[in-house]
Amino acid sequence: MIIGEIRRFLRDDHPVKVPRSYKELVYKVNRSRDELSATLGREATIGEIATNIGVDREEIVAALEAIQSPTSIYDTLYQDDSDPIFVLDQLSEEKGLDPSWIDKIALNEVLDKLPEREKRVLMMRFFEDKTQSQIGNLLNLSQVQISRIERAALLRIRELAQIKDSSNKSSTHLD
Repeated sequence: MIIGEIRRFLRDDHPVKVPRSYKELVYKVNRSRDELSATLGREATIGEIATNIGVDREEIVAALEAIQSPTSIYDTLYQDDSDPIFVLDQLSEEKGLDPSWIDKIALNEVLDKLPEREKRVLMMRFFEDKTQSQIGNLLNLSQVQISRIERAALLRIRELAQIKDSSNKSSTHLD
């Protein structure tokens, strides 16, 4: 019983919450890897392990990636007699990389909450640069109807964004 509690603690005490199914899969993968390495006399491949335990290779890779401990950007990569080189020093902003990727994620979350028709109108209007008349022709609606759909969708996005923003502010007040 004590050994079981120790194993459970070691399995469940992780800096990032990992689903139990991933933890169990990694346990099976490690056990299978050891068995196959002993049988084959070499390190087993992911494909061989997947075949042995009857799981897709992609699931194994996802589980193995999920249990990796996070790395701090202040971890030392290299140090000699001079100043240490940190992970942060090796990170660089790629040219052409859009720094507003967080905004894009938030926008996608809000767009996913819109009705399909409103979402299609906004996508065509703002991401495909179509006019209201062009969209109306494609959807067999008038320009006035497209204008109303667009206005309603933008209003709904504002409301959803305010709800999300106010819920974030209220959660910080509780901390």
